[in-house]
Amino acid sequence: MSPYFKAGKGLYTLNAVNLNGKDDDIMGSAPLTEELKMYEENKQELVKKASGKYVLIKGSTIIDTFESEKDAIKAGIERFGNVPFLVKKIEEIEQKQNYTSNLIKVG
Repeated sequence: MSPYFKAGKGLYTLNAVNLNGKDDDIMGSAPLTEELKMYEENKQELVKKASGKYVLIKGSTIIDTFESEKDAIKAGIERFGNVPFLVKKIEEIEQKQNYTSNLIKVG
């Protein structure tokens, strides 16, 4: 599994192993709740200043905005490593996104 995946309306990074070495139930909890709340609380200001760019959020801190999703992901991994952080496109009206997984067995 890659260190990040797309789900819903944004890009999420997940660390799939706890410090104790056991598998983490990454889908059973609400990942990035704090980051998503921070985005929603600051959305209007972000739209005014950086619409169409990508924001990097870790915890309750907006780190920076970037021209590309790739640059934001790279900055997040360089700064925080393989831990959860949020990279989200700044849009006034969010576009619905659907993602499929190659982890689902069909047939």
